[in-house]
Amino acid sequence: MDLKSAYKKLAGDNNIFHGYIFFGNDIDRQLDFVLCLANFLENNDWRIPIKPLIDCLLIKFGKEESIGIDEVRNIKSFLWQKPFISSRKTLIIKNADRLTAIGQNALLKIIEEPPPSGLIILITKNQNSLIPTLLSRFQKVYIASSPANGKIESSLLIGVKNFLKGSEREKINIIKKVIEDDILSDFITAVFSELDKDPIKNFHSLKELIYRWVNINKYNTNKKLQLEAWIRSYQS
Repeated sequence: MDLKSAYKKLAGDNNIFHGYIFFGNDIDRQLDFVLCLANFLENNDWRIPIKPLIDCLLIKFGKEESIGIDEVRNIKSFLWQKPFISSRKTLIIKNADRLTAIGQNALLKIIEEPPPSGLIILITKNQNSLIPTLLSRFQKVYIASSPANGKIESSLLIGVKNFLKGSEREKINIIKKVIEDDILSDFITAVFSELDKDPIKNFHSLKELIYRWVNINKYNTNKKLQLEAWIRSYQS
């Protein structure tokens, strides 16, 4: 079951959890998915809404920011209101990793006693930038990035499937060749896409891979060593 079908079923069965962290490199793709979910909850329509949703509050953070007392009151008031149309009052915070520690702690106090009809969704590139106590209150969902050309070549997908079935040594040799051929970004995107077909089963592998991929892109660490560390965790 893909992620869209899984969340449509959760919503239909009224089994949506009270808090989710959506993470991955493509912030806009995460936001699109979350907005589709909010629209489905409110209008039973899995599309990006063309007009503002009545029971959804979207907060976008630019640079590092905190949530002030007035904002906390407004958020609490919004979440504790009875939904007008939707089954949930949905709060979405884009770039949640840019919240200061004070802002994250303010949010923690809300999620510790979640409103019965409240749904809080945080969107971030790197979930590990959030404080551990906040992380522990949310379910985590990885959203893979779209390939640069908008699709993944079928030959690459076949190669990835064989890669994931291979031994540790075979995986390491393939990664070395992919780096040498300068197709690492497309290859890792295809790996994410394949693992994301069963995000629950592959959660730990996805989490470890996104951590290593963030290190590679953000800190310019050794690609081969980072991915070898992921392969060893994947094999264990």
